[in-house]
Amino acid sequence: MLERSCGAVVYTEEQGQRRYVLVRGGYTGLPKGHMEKGETEQQTAIREIQEEVCVHTEILPGFRRVVQYGLPGGNRKQVVYFLAHYQDQTPHRNPEEFLRVQVLGYQDALRALTFENDRLTLRLAERFLRRAARASESERK
Repeated sequence: MLERSCGAVVYTEEQGQRRYVLVRGGYTGLPKGHMEKGETEQQTAIREIQEEVCVHTEILPGFRRVVQYGLPGGNRKQVVYFLAHYQDQTPHRNPEEFLRVQVLGYQDALRALTFENDRLTLRLAERFLRRAARASESERK
């Protein structure tokens, strides 16, 4: 059986620095959760971010990463990650969720993540954002 979840690399910019939102339970990871009937992948990601870290986000076009891995008992899980931006909000723990929330710079976030798949997703998102910033800068010149 294949379980499907969606989430995002969630970030903001503070004083010219990107800061990433991570969740901590039994592990440290990226916000994500199960798709509900009738939801699109992006709707699931936005809902799960709101539920887990209490911020409203905007999904940036052009970034989508699919990760699959095995679960105990032989099932498989597929997670679709997007890149989501927020501003002028403070992520915090939802009292209805068991997860704690961290907001960290890029290098600290890489070190904090438990799983290599999440570290790779964060690296790819950071690379995507750097390329987008360079392209935008080139267009302004």
